[in-house]
Formats: sequence, structure tokens, C-alpha cells
Amino acid sequence: MHHLMNDVFLRFGFPKKIRCDNAQNFKANSLKEMLSKLNIQIEYSTPQYSQSNSICERYLRTLQAGVNKLIATTGRDWDLYIPYLAYVYNSNVIKSFNMSPFQLMYARPPTTTLDLFLRSFNIGLHDRETDIFEMMERAQICRDIAGENHLQTRLHINNNSKSPKGYKVYSKNDLVYVKNKKRKGKFENVYDGPYKVLEDLNSKIKYKGPSGRSLIASKTNLRT
Repeated sequence: MHHLMNDVFLRFGFPKKIRCDNAQNFKANSLKEMLSKLNIQIEYSTPQYSQSNSICERYLRTLQAGVNKLIATTGRDWDLYIPYLAYVYNSNVIKSFNMSPFQLMYARPPTTTLDLFLRSFNIGLHDRETDIFEMMERAQICRDIAGENHLQTRLHINNNSKSPKGYKVYSKNDLVYVKNKKRKGKFENVYDGPYKVLEDLNSKIKYKGPSGRSLIASKTNLRT
């Protein structure tokens, strides 16, 4: 929480809502209490369903691929290059947004090392004719457009991923196998179970987990 407050909130501002995965550290009572006092909503992505938090999942895959290359080329010093790897990602245009993360955050394109050599700086840093309100208005327009572009991309992905026959309907007490997301070796089970279905939730199901708790899984991660 110390890093969350000092490195995120106090640097970039306080958000209205935070979306997290289902890691136990994000469900700690101390974190919930702090966010509640700040009037910040917290919501969790669907367990074992990567598309419910697609932006973060895509970023992590890109970062992981970059880290693997750094390990192969730099050996033990790979961690020193992480900030540079993050900068490359943040300064490049994301197709679903049609803008870079840097531009969405600061309302201007980033100044790169190429700009330093060419002495070509972003006019937004020096335009004294633009007042603060106009800059904020432009930034909001850019973020709205990026949000619309991302929404269209998500809708396109969802439409392509849905089966023409729709989702299978499960009844209470049906037995299902759930994909093992913690699988580390090729000899481990791909699916765990069987588990009893408690409720059908259209694209997901609620089932009784191994410890007796009610869990939720996407139907794309089920086998019968």
C-alpha cells in the first residue's frame, strides 16, 4: 500500500475505480479499507478468464517476451533494463487505442532520443497560446476517442470468439472440469475436477471448488 499511495496515487492522481485480478494481496482487508476511505471502487476480473482483463494481460505478455529477450542477451543484469523496456512500450502506439499510453496520460507525444538528435521537440511543451482549459479539453477528447477505438476492438474480438451455437447450458450438480491455470509442467493435469455446477451464469458458471467455496469460471475454460 505504501508504493500504491506514493508511486501511483500521489504521482498520477486518485482514480475513481481500480480493476484487479484475484490475487490474495488484492483482497486484503487493509487494502479494501484504505480504498473505501478514499471512496475508490475496486472490482475484480473473472477468475481463470484472461479476456476479462485483456489490457493488462496483453501488456504482461509483451513485457514477459521482452524480459525473456533481455535475459538471453544481458544475463544477470536484465532487471536494470526494465525501465527502458517499459518506456518503449509506453511510447509506442497501441493499435486498439490508436495512441500511445504516454500520450493518453500526458496529452502529448513523448520526446524520444531521436527528437534530441534532430532537435525536434513537441510543440505542446512550448505553445504559450494554449490555456490550461483548452489543453484539458484536448486531452479528454483524445481519451474519449481512444476509449471508443478500444471498445470497438473488444467488440470485434468478442464477436469473433463467440461460437455460432452459443454457450452450452449447464444444470445444477452437473460435473465439469476446469482448466488448470497454475499448471507448471507438461505432466501436470491440464484440467482439474470434476466439480459440481452450482449455477449457470450465461458465459460463466458458479461451481463448488475443492475447498467447498463457490468459485466462478468462464465456460471457455471448461470440459465435461
